[in-house]
Amino acid sequence: MSTSSSISSPEELQSRTCKCGFMARYFTATTLENGGRRFYRCRRLGSNSCGYWNWIDDKLPRHVSTMIHNQKVELDSIRKERNHLKKIVEDMGGIEDPYLKDMIADEMSELKDMNENEISDLTKVSALKGKMSNLELTDKIESLEECI
Repeated sequence: MSTSSSISSPEELQSRTCKCGFMARYFTATTLENGGRRFYRCRRLGSNSCGYWNWIDDKLPRHVSTMIHNQKVELDSIRKERNHLKKIVEDMGGIEDPYLKDMIADEMSELKDMNENEISDLTKVSALKGKMSNLELTDKIESLEECI
């Protein structure tokens, strides 16, 4: 069965030999119960394994194991999403998709129309400001003429 010990130095992480006579493999657990805990086990799998298993680290508190496990799951999810998005970008770069081109052209046209409308509106606002200034000047002139 497994034994538990505390590791305080890199020397204690030296290779171990399993009952088969092979060098045991070093792993870090990612399970909910033992997330982040390091161990050695026989490099053979299944029925070929001698069953060698040796924990390097003491058991972690439940909340620490859970946190490590959850971060691992989240990191794996982010990596999958990143790889998926990379694939989409690669696929888009090599394909001349007419639908995508039309969509982009429509968006560009809409932006251009919005920009032209904005310029037109700004021109109208500027003209109105000019008319207001003229009206204000006319009002001032009339009030000055009344004073004279």
